[in-house]
Amino acid sequence: MWRLYGKIHDVFKKLFSRAPKKSYQVVLRSLGRTIEVPEGKTVLDAALDAGIAYPHSCCAAECATCLSLLVAGSIREEVDTSHLIGPAQKQAGYFLACQAHPTGEGVVIDTPGFGFKLPDHPLLGTGAKIAALAALNHDILLLELELERPVAFTAGQYAELEAPGLEAPRNYSFARAATGGPTKRVFFHVRKVPGGAFTSWLHEKAATGTSLRFSGPRGNFALRPGDGPIVCVAGGSGLAPILAMLEEAAAKGVERPVHLFFGARSQRDLYALDEIERLRAAWQGGFNLHLVLSEEPAESSWAGARGMVTTAIAGLGPQLAGATAYLCGPPPMVDAAIAELRRLEMPFERIYFDKFLDRSHRPNIG
Repeated sequence: MWRLYGKIHDVFKKLFSRAPKKSYQVVLRSLGRTIEVPEGKTVLDAALDAGIAYPHSCCAAECATCLSLLVAGSIREEVDTSHLIGPAQKQAGYFLACQAHPTGEGVVIDTPGFGFKLPDHPLLGTGAKIAALAALNHDILLLELELERPVAFTAGQYAELEAPGLEAPRNYSFARAATGGPTKRVFFHVRKVPGGAFTSWLHEKAATGTSLRFSGPRGNFALRPGDGPIVCVAGGSGLAPILAMLEEAAAKGVERPVHLFFGARSQRDLYALDEIERLRAAWQGGFNLHLVLSEEPAESSWAGARGMVTTAIAGLGPQLAGATAYLCGPPPMVDAAIAELRRLEMPFERIYFDKFLDRSHRPNIG
């Protein structure tokens, strides 16, 4: 009888005992590091545990800061990331490290920025007040904030802004560079999102002197060093970080040729054209501006390009040799621009982007 009980005990012990967790060796090729990723942990978590400053921000498949490239092996992602990674990128092997689990040995990945590292700006959380609000066009405001403490950031990065009575912070890219060092004055372009609590409040009710909460800088979107042409593609308020990056580059005396493609629906959606002209006048290399309208009435006086901004890129042809591209705007525009640049044989590692997601893509925007 006792022997029978013993056998039953052994069976239950095998059934319910926890098998030791597996772990996988993952090579971070661009960093020259190998990390161990235990079963159940993401690549990002394991890298951070190993003391690696892996670029990241939200850790929740919302920002694409940890976008990485699978060179070899296989991974699985916890959630669907197609709202951030388009079909062409997926096919090429891009994934989010914050959602990725190795599914076997031999995993090799390239980390965000392919070896590029932003200056180590400390994350600042501080109070802020609205210093000014100015209409840039019919649905985009220039928001100027006065911070309680100065912040250092690289043009292209973004900040979280939290308003009184709203449950979650909203993310906005810096629209002007901090060329003089840490600053208490920061600027953002805020488009009114239909049904967006924050943007509706800001456009309709906010006033100078109103207090906000600021946290930043965040993100890894920034101009990379190089000698080839700079191709910038912006849609709507995605122009904000593009202008900031070009302003910062101009202050540093960058002489690379620039092609700035700015897409909008109609003439009334264009904005900051005076600011672009000032940049063009200060630029020490060639600066080419391409304005493209997708829904401008046929009978209007517009003499510029029409159609989708991404199709205008094709006209660059051989001028894309050695170029690096920076894309910022709505996800469909960014995905279409990536597809066009890849068709023109621009390597993925020279394409950087920041998708501006509204409430339809994630809840803390708008």
